[in-house]
Amino acid sequence: MFHWVMKAVTIFFAVLYVFALGLYGIVRMDLFSQEQADLSMVILEPLGKPWTDWFTQQLDVFGAPFINLIILVLITRLAHRRRRG
Repeated sequence: MFHWVMKAVTIFFAVLYVFALGLYGIVRMDLFSQEQADLSMVILEPLGKPWTDWFTQQLDVFGAPFINLIILVLITRLAHRRRRG
């Protein structure tokens, strides 16, 4: 059960992360207004917590959520292995 919950959370997080990155990329190509860029930053900033607060010099708003995604994938894989044996 825990594995399925973690899998759903990981997939939701990844979809939200890719959506925010795509939205920011589209706005940077000047297809939409600047308000849409603010929306993508509003989505990306909480996804990167706590890394954006701790490592302000090393990580930007775009890289910090990727660390959380890697952590979620690792937890999901560990939960799957735990279920097997």
